[in-house]
Formats: sequence, structure tokens, C-alpha cells
Amino acid sequence: MPDTTLPLLPSPPTVGVMGCVVQDVVVKPSQPLVPDGSTLSQILFAPGGFGPNVAWTAALEGASVRFVGHAGDDAIGSALVEDLQSVGVEVAVTRKGTTATVIVLVGGDGHRTMAYDTSSFRLSAEDVTEEQLSGISVLHLYENMFEDITAAGAWRAVELVRAGGGRVSLDAGNVFRIQQVGRNAFLELVDKLAPEVLFANEDEAGALWPSGPVRAPGLVVLKHGPQPTVVYAPDGRQLLEVDVAPVSQVVDTTGAGDAMAGGFLAAWAKGLSLREAVEAGHRVARRVVGEYGARLRPAR
Repeated sequence: MPDTTLPLLPSPPTVGVMGCVVQDVVVKPSQPLVPDGSTLSQILFAPGGFGPNVAWTAALEGASVRFVGHAGDDAIGSALVEDLQSVGVEVAVTRKGTTATVIVLVGGDGHRTMAYDTSSFRLSAEDVTEEQLSGISVLHLYENMFEDITAAGAWRAVELVRAGGGRVSLDAGNVFRIQQVGRNAFLELVDKLAPEVLFANEDEAGALWPSGPVRAPGLVVLKHGPQPTVVYAPDGRQLLEVDVAPVSQVVDTTGAGDAMAGGFLAAWAKGLSLREAVEAGHRVARRVVGEYGARLRPAR
């Protein structure tokens, strides 16, 4: 494979994204929180979820997108599904339980921490159908979808997409997940899944490949925040180093990685080069950190 070429996608290219529809509550205190006190804060209710954020960005970037997974069977879930549909995302989800919620606490430097309740997010193999996955050219998932309560559904989705000749894209998720399951078990899952593209940040890479080359069955897109993104071939060779343009002000880093993936996948679906796909991811991620919430506002 030439250094600047992504694997070809079946035509017509459709980006599939799997995950859980989430309600974010973004909180940015005006000063450090005080135990047993109260703090004036900016509070924003916003749609969220790793998968939906990726689907949203890819759709805004002009890709044909289908979101598959779970949404709460309640009024909030219905509103969040309609929100995705408003930017052209086709939604094919199982509706059950209550809507998952994430509290996003944003510090003065724009960096965030999260507390979440996704206890209603459960996918069995029966929840994932051939109709939902039919025609998907590349399916994007997060590694934590392969834990017990959603693993059967995730593997079923991968099986259906692979049977149709589609590709798989995986996000490592977060370094705490790697620490939770263990480096060896995590890498065994990656080897079994064999994604054509694996997204990871420098903390995740440090946990996965602490003393050796960056290696996976497919390409590894290694993000370093404001530093250049580096792409590695399956044999550990460095293929590309792509600079990140500076950001004038970081308001909220929530969703930056999701935006990066969404921009990358949309460029892949357009048949652009590997470098162009990374640059597209940088462009949308740079925009999303300049505003509150995990998603870009659509052009009006």
C-alpha cells in the first residue's frame, strides 16, 4: 500500500458509527469548586456521546452517515435522535431504557473531566440487524463497546460489515480503559478485530506500546494534542507526520477526538489521501475546541 493511500472503501461509501446517544451536561465553574459550598458556573445541556459526535461531524463534512446502536426510549432520547437526523445522519438504533447522561466538568484551561451513567446501554446480538448494517463501507467503534454488556452487539456489527466487504475503524477510547482490561488483553482484542485504522492519543500509545514500536494490524493514527499527529504502518514504520495548526483559544476540549475521527472518516469516504484525511480531522477538531460542547454548530 502506498504511504499516502487509505484502503479503498466499497461504493457507494457510507460511514457507519456505532455507540450510544447521550445527553451531556457541560459545567464550567467561574472559580475552583469549594467543598460544601456553591459556585457560579456556566451550564450547558448539549447532545453528546462518542459515537453520535463522530457521526455528527462526518455528516457535516458531507459524508453519507448511519448511526447504529442505542438510544433511550424516552422524550430526551427522541429529541437527541431528531437532532442527529437534522444534519442528515440516518439513525438505526435500538430504543430502550433511559437516556445515558454525562456530566462534563470543564476547567479554566479548557480541559475536562467526566462523570457518566450509561447503565442503560446494552446491546445483544439480537439488537443488531443486517438491515441496520447493510451497505456500510466503514464502521467506526470504540474499544469499550467490546466489554460484556455490549460486546455481543459490537461483534455482530463487525461480522455483518466484514461480510459486506466493509472496513473497520477503532478508537482506543481512553488510557484508563487500557489500564482496566490490561495491555495484553487490549492488544489481543485489537489483533482479533484487525481494524484498518486505529486512533489513539499519546497516553494510550504509552500504555499500549511502552517500550517498542507502534504496531497494530492496520494504520495507527497517533494524536499528540497540539503537537503533530503521526501515522504508523502495520509494521511500525512512520508514514506521515502532520502538523496541527495553532488554536487561538481553547474553550472546551470535549469532543476533540470525536471530531478528529469524524473529519478523517468523511475524507476517507471521499477518497482523499491519508494526509488529507488527517488534515480534515485537524480542521474540525480545531474548531470544536473553540466552543462549548462536543459538536460543531451546523452552518445556517
